[in-house]
Amino acid sequence: MLKTIPLVLALAASASVEAKEVIHADVKVHYLVSQDGEQLWQPLDTINTPRYPIELARDGIAGCAVVGFDISPEGKPKNIEVIARQPQRHARELRKATREYIRNWQLPSRESSEDLPMALRFDYCIGGKNDEQAQALCAKAVTKPCA
Repeated sequence: MLKTIPLVLALAASASVEAKEVIHADVKVHYLVSQDGEQLWQPLDTINTPRYPIELARDGIAGCAVVGFDISPEGKPKNIEVIARQPQRHARELRKATREYIRNWQLPSRESSEDLPMALRFDYCIGGKNDEQAQALCAKAVTKPCA
């Protein structure tokens, strides 16, 4: 189960005084599976929660990215490509955060000599008055297209 990421941003209230605002955010990762000819997103259980892009958090922006890549027989990701992202105006930040997360993966080696194709969807959700509300926003986000 992914953990909610509370983000604390310091906002300058004046030249000499700072105010702190707690921003509740969550990142969910799903993988694509084919079931009965239908494409479904299933939750990916991971210990390492992806980093919420600070540029998006600072501006209170939610977003998503779909990433395709191959896993080598040695368990290393390669050919990482962002297939879709939303919002488009934050494409650079979304691409950077998702590629950085995948690039650091190390999966167990496999006996197969062929690469294993994989697709992941990252939902970056922000808002709500507490962690539970941020998680609820993220649970709804995966049902919407990321294009």
